[in-house]
Amino acid sequence: MGRLLLRRPGGRFLGRLWRQVPRDGGFVEFFSVVCPFCLETVEIDVDPQTEGSFVQDCSVCCHPWQVHVVRDQDGAVDVRIESTD
Repeated sequence: MGRLLLRRPGGRFLGRLWRQVPRDGGFVEFFSVVCPFCLETVEIDVDPQTEGSFVQDCSVCCHPWQVHVVRDQDGAVDVRIESTD
């Protein structure tokens, strides 16, 4: 259903789908990701219409990440994060 937590070269991490909550005619999807700075596992939410990239701070260490959200034609979501520096 989601992706396993995998470290990629260059500090990139893939998110693992954790749960879905109904909202606005779709599902807000919560992903478990690993911060590339503090290496803590945290949860981020992705709205049904979200696609592309945005910056979000780690809820543990407050360092900013670049979050990338890609949706395929079947509606599957790929979330990955990387450090902003």
